[in-house]
Amino acid sequence: TMAGSGATLSLLESRRASRRFDEIRGLSHYLIFDTYDGMASLPGSAPLRRAVVAKAQQYLDRLARDAGDDPSLAAEIADSYFRLGMVLGYPYQTNLGDTPGALASMEKARTILEPLARKFPERTQIAASLSSVYRREAIILTRQDRPQESVDAARQAVAILAPSRQSAPLDAQRSLDLASAQLIAGMVEDWRATEHHWMPGFEAALFWLRQSRNTLEAMPRERDRDSRNTTVMIGTVYQNLRDTERNWGDATGDPRHYEPALLDERESLSAFR
Repeated sequence: TMAGSGATLSLLESRRASRRFDEIRGLSHYLIFDTYDGMASLPGSAPLRRAVVAKAQQYLDRLARDAGDDPSLAAEIADSYFRLGMVLGYPYQTNLGDTPGALASMEKARTILEPLARKFPERTQIAASLSSVYRREAIILTRQDRPQESVDAARQAVAILAPSRQSAPLDAQRSLDLASAQLIAGMVEDWRATEHHWMPGFEAALFWLRQSRNTLEAMPRERDRDSRNTTVMIGTVYQNLRDTERNWGDATGDPRHYEPALLDERESLSAFR
């Protein structure tokens, strides 16, 4: 019948569209995670890497439009946008030097993850991913000399994780994520205080860094890897405590900050020993 033929044709078209979607999804992932990484260490590959990233972004934008209401797929697309932002312009790794492009990709990831985090509060991985986006945004914003936006992003990264940690306070990974967010909040406050002569920022930086240290010291060590990761991160926190005290002393001429800086230096060396 005409109705049966129409239904069959509609089903075939739906399957073809689904296959095309999956092909684009796989190709986008291959470009961002496999092809780009394979070229990253090749001399003179920057123009080709830019071309790969541009094509991957086109695929991602198309996927985002056609993804529908599948939360797992949406989270996967957000993760790819996050990865795209990292390779475009995250400062602490090899990148393409495109800071505006990095921020735009992080914003796309955040736009996808924020409604998911509100709709599925029990999915703690979504909150962790969203916090990670905010942490990277905070660092990238320092490169654009946007202090208030950077501080706001860092604080939001902490706020997102606090409810999930309270629901499972003994979870090592959640504690580590929260400590990382607190560390970034402290680093950003110290940067604002030092570069923009915002003296209250030093006190705020010390607050967040001590919160990070306390979170790390309280977290369980479920595996040897947890202990190693925690020890390294505690050393990093003490390094930042040292730098903040030293910067505060340099900015104000107050020598009282140098003694705690020296103590933090000793703790840092002890952690890395």
